[in-house]
Amino acid sequence: MLETTTTSAKAPPAVAAAGRLSREWIHWVIHLDHDAAARNLEITQSYHDLSSAVADALGRENANWCTFATWASRTAGTFIRDEEVPHVVRLVLGRLSPARVTLAHLNDVLARLHGDARFDEESVLDAIRTTIQDVAQVIAAGNLAVYSELAPLFSDVIGALGSDSSPRALDTIVHALRPGLSQKGGQSLLGSAFRTYAAARGERDPKRKAGMMLLANGQIGLHEQIRLQPFIAGSL
Repeated sequence: MLETTTTSAKAPPAVAAAGRLSREWIHWVIHLDHDAAARNLEITQSYHDLSSAVADALGRENANWCTFATWASRTAGTFIRDEEVPHVVRLVLGRLSPARVTLAHLNDVLARLHGDARFDEESVLDAIRTTIQDVAQVIAAGNLAVYSELAPLFSDVIGALGSDSSPRALDTIVHALRPGLSQKGGQSLLGSAFRTYAAARGERDPKRKAGMMLLANGQIGLHEQIRLQPFIAGSL
């Protein structure tokens, strides 16, 4: 378990019995709508669990996409929980001389225009907090969108790899994906990646296997970034 992903939310007994790798568990995490921070923590933990299970199936000598997703989700969580930017901003406002000089100039102008009006550090922080809250909502939505699409698929992948040792173990999953470009809602990149994962499992040459894992990870990463682009643009 990741130490930073403990939440107070408890899954229903039936969901808990299904296990943390199950679609039931993933569906429960997706619908933790009452607490975005708790949901992000569960998403991060879920990616970690999926990463470990995929590694058990494909080999632990190479990272899989869920490994990187764990890091990305944990980073997103620092913004969702309002932990990252405010601390940096306070350091900048407190220690950076140009920032203090700029505030002093602004206050001189305000004093000439409005008498006792003042633009203090807290005013700056209030404006920044509002912006950060807006950004956090967009980041949380992107975190959820990618997890909602990919986590259930990886749950299926783990099950299929566990029950079929052939290179075609993931064909049924691939055939159920939507064909077409990721930009248009398709999932062909994911299908190619999953087939490559299945082929990599039986590859004996370690360099070739590493290359196949890298290719599959990159294809899923590209699909993910295309899906995330509206959220990235929104946060900027």
